[in-house]
Amino acid sequence: SAKEQAKALCDEIKKSGILVFTIAFKAPSSAEELMKECATSIDRYYDANNEAALKAAYADIASKFDGVGIVR
Repeated sequence: SAKEQAKALCDEIKKSGILVFTIAFKAPSSAEELMKECATSIDRYYDANNEAALKAAYADIASKFDGVGIVR
């Protein structure tokens, strides 16, 4: 199923060491559960039911990268 494929992909991404942040925006409960499972941890999952909550989620995610740089 698509849900199982998505879970498998999320698991592989997390195994490779990539941090996964997810936002469920006006999502049905089944999608919220998938987003929770896909996030690296529960504190990297956001439930946004309106524009203000969506903006707050993006702001919080951005704040976690404050001072982070990219090095080649």
